[in-house]
Amino acid sequence: MIDIKNFSFSYTKTQVFDNINLQFQKGAIYGLLGENGVGKTTLLKAISGLLKPTAGSWCVSTP
Repeated sequence: MIDIKNFSFSYTKTQVFDNINLQFQKGAIYGLLGENGVGKTTLLKAISGLLKPTAGSWCVSTP
């Protein structure tokens, strides 16, 4: 399971995420949909550790 709590991220002057909370369950399939520039790739890079959040946290847990 991936648990994202109070996650915020911004590039220099552009706020991408502001205090979001998400939970992805183990074994489920999710899709990220949205227009260009809304943060899909930024979210994946943050979860993979390539970008650090401005605030909040995420964790991967195995029950």
